[in-house]
Amino acid sequence: MINDTINEAKDSANGDTSVAIINIILNMINFSLLISANLGVMNLLPLPALDGGRAVMLLVEGIFKKRLSVQKEALINTVGFLLLIGLMVIVLFQDIMKLVIR
Repeated sequence: MINDTINEAKDSANGDTSVAIINIILNMINFSLLISANLGVMNLLPLPALDGGRAVMLLVEGIFKKRLSVQKEALINTVGFLLLIGLMVIVLFQDIMKLVIR
């Protein structure tokens, strides 16, 4: 697939520039669709700070037929958010260390 893209780019560079522009635009659209789909899937993870966590809470409330108190729900969301931010910091630190150690 990458070789096909490279060959198309070479052919379009030697020929019509409108084909090259269309290829660039289509690649940008493809990349933005990939990012959008990835963001949608990640947002549905059952973590308390995300939409998937809200869906899990609604499912639990539906099963037990009892609503959680606002304080408990806020505590669950705060702890989930802090864990999510902590995970992001750890991953960011590891990525930076990989760049520095190289």
